[in-house]
Amino acid sequence: MASRTALALPIAAILIGALASGRVPAAGAATASISVSPASVSFAAGADISLDYTVANVASSPGIGGYLIAVKFDPAVLEMTGMTDSGWVPSGENIVFCGASEIDNDAGTAVQYCSPVPLFGAPGVATDAPRAIARSSFHAKGAGTSTIDIAGSYLHSPSDTDIASTLENGSVTVTAAGTAAGPTSTPRPAATRTAAPPTATASAAPTPAGASTPEAGAAAGAQLDGGSSTKPGGGTLSNVEAPRTGSGEAPAEEASGATWWIPALVAAGLALLACGGAVALDWRRRSAKA
Repeated sequence: MASRTALALPIAAILIGALASGRVPAAGAATASISVSPASVSFAAGADISLDYTVANVASSPGIGGYLIAVKFDPAVLEMTGMTDSGWVPSGENIVFCGASEIDNDAGTAVQYCSPVPLFGAPGVATDAPRAIARSSFHAKGAGTSTIDIAGSYLHSPSDTDIASTLENGSVTVTAAGTAAGPTSTPRPAATRTAAPPTATASAAPTPAGASTPEAGAAAGAQLDGGSSTKPGGGTLSNVEAPRTGSGEAPAEEASGATWWIPALVAAGLALLACGGAVALDWRRRSAKA
C-alpha cells in the first residue's frame, strides 16, 4: 500500500504541473514534418523541374512564424534556377520578413528563409495536411540521380523559438535525352535531272490545218468514185458553196423589207394625235373668249 502511494504522488505532481503551465501534451499528437514534394521524380536531360517544400502536422498553438529551408543537390545533375517563398507563412496574423534566396550552383546549395517579428504575440499559421512553404525550380543538366537533401532545415514559432520537426528528403533522376526529345528534320532528296527524250530526225514536217496534200486529193478522188460523197473531186474546197444553216427564218434583208410599214404607221399615228390636240386647244381658247 505504501509503495502504491509513493508511485502515485510523483504522477500527480507531474499532471498538476502540466495543468498549471497549460502544456498538457495531446495523446498521439503527430510531430511536425518538412518534406520534399514530390518525393521522387524522373526527367529527361534539358527539362525544367519544380519542387515544393511542404510542412504538415503543425498545431495552431503556437503555429509557424518562420522557417529556414536549406537544400543540397548534385550540381553535375541539376542546376537550380530559382527558389522563392510560397506566401503561406507571411499570410498569418503575425509579422514575417522573408529574405531573398541564396543559390550556389557550383557548390550545389541553396537557402530560403522567413523570420518572424515577435511584437504582438499573434499565433502563426497551422496545418494538418501538407502545405507548401517554399518552392524551387531546377534545370535537368546531366544524366544521373541527385538527392534533394534538406538537412539543416527547421521551423520557427511566432516567438522565434524552434519547433521540433522531422525531415524527409527527395530525389531527382535525370535520364539521357532521347531522339524524341525534340522535333527532327528529314532532309529532302536532292533533285535529279532527267535527259530529254530523243527527237525523231526523219519525221515529216507538220501539215498546216486546211492545206491540201497530194495524198488527201487522191483519197478524195477515190471516195468520189465510190459514190459515197457529194463533194466534187479534185481542186480545193474553197469554191464549193456551203449550205446555209440556221433556224429556217428569212434573211435579214427580206425581214427588214417586209416590216418597213411599222415605223411609218407609228409616225402617222403620232401626227394625227398632234393635230387633234392642236384643234382641241384652239377650240377651248375660242370657247373661253366667247
